[in-house]
Amino acid sequence: MWYYHLDELEAWDFLPGRDLVVVARGQGGPADQHPYDFSTGDGDDKEYWTSNSQLQQISNLGEIQQQYISSCEGSPYNYNMLTHECHVDASDPSLPVYTTRYKVKFYPDVKVEEKRSKVKEVEETYNVFVGSEIVKWNRMDNTIDKLYDMFDYAAPKDDDKSGSYTTFNGLWNTEDAACSGGESITGIEWHHISSVTAGTQENILVASRELNTIWSFAHDGSGKKWQFSSSLDSDYSFESDVDMFYQPHSAMQLPNGDIMLIDNGGARPGCTLEKTGGCFSRAIAYELKDSGVARVRWQFEVPYALNDRKEGDWAS
Repeated sequence: MWYYHLDELEAWDFLPGRDLVVVARGQGGPADQHPYDFSTGDGDDKEYWTSNSQLQQISNLGEIQQQYISSCEGSPYNYNMLTHECHVDASDPSLPVYTTRYKVKFYPDVKVEEKRSKVKEVEETYNVFVGSEIVKWNRMDNTIDKLYDMFDYAAPKDDDKSGSYTTFNGLWNTEDAACSGGESITGIEWHHISSVTAGTQENILVASRELNTIWSFAHDGSGKKWQFSSSLDSDYSFESDVDMFYQPHSAMQLPNGDIMLIDNGGARPGCTLEKTGGCFSRAIAYELKDSGVARVRWQFEVPYALNDRKEGDWAS
């Protein structure tokens, strides 16, 4: 048995064998500002870059085998913290690691609602949104490749609410963004990508906690295959509203193509800060049928079992 201490550990996975791969929000060294090399820079006039997160490969002896430090310079719109996910793609011989990276964008005057109960809603206007990129860490040459910018697939002005989006869990997450330029901004964490995993059909599954959505993307970065959602437009409909998932985590694809995930349920209609009667969590598996319907193959709920498909008080 051994332990390894790392500040602000976010996620981890194991390589074949016993090496551990981790993502941490902690900075890459004792100081968070480091000299900036103008000879290799991109024209930014700042003297420093600021580290904000890192990836590490650690041996079973606790030795760092590889380390990637993420950093940004200048404007807070360059913020690029690695966060939330760490998944080794065992289907690729080079064993790359999938994770997510923050991306900050400006969308003017977007109305965002928070539903506190059936009848009580709070509406605020935001301009700054902290979204996600799906990236791949190539451990051998210690580089990061961007695969997908999630704003291309779910932007605040492009969803089915026409710029207004409701969350049922009461509060949106916010994220403070800052680089080396001495300025910081705060925005809504729009996507909150909760998992990125290799699928079984030459694809990558991406789950968004805040948008209640699962995407399947081509493994080679060539684009979206399908979108499965309880809140946005969806390529698959549900047989019943009670089958919808909210705040999905740990989405994975089984060998038969079924999608299995943890339905946290915190944003479920009827599960609010002031009323919790409709709150429950579950593990659930869906068969995505060729007809465009998602059928529940299996589920296990805590604490409330769904013994029938009657739409109760939670659906109001």
